[in-house]
Amino acid sequence: PAQALLPPVMGSMLEFSGADERVALRLHISGDTLMDHSLTAIPRRFPDVDVAIVHLGGTKLLGLLQVTMDGEQGARWTRLIDPRIVLPVHYDDYTVFTSPLEDFLRHAERAGLSDRVRLLGRGETCALPVRPRPRTGGSP
Repeated sequence: PAQALLPPVMGSMLEFSGADERVALRLHISGDTLMDHSLTAIPRRFPDVDVAIVHLGGTKLLGLLQVTMDGEQGARWTRLIDPRIVLPVHYDDYTVFTSPLEDFLRHAERAGLSDRVRLLGRGETCALPVRPRPRTGGSP
């Protein structure tokens, strides 16, 4: 019954455009999401994701109802979204988490995604990979 109260997906896609209106950075934030068939629409609508922030932890309400992705789902989500950089977050904030960061890292390694994962500690920052402007004629 509780699942009827929770939306299946809560992610957001953010696109940042330059002065020329082209996409300079595409950032996807998973939010407290579970793997669901509706997520397959994301890479169809938004290819070439530069950075993805994946909320993990395998949160379970009352010890039974999973409401956030665990490590295995996070790796599947990463494979589906196919970002250049993955920033795992929200995996050690509460006692209801059942899937530590190491769970995601293990599944990401098995899926061949380790080279995309960037770990940030609290308070650390990450430079975002803004796409270079296309060259327009003339001399370099």
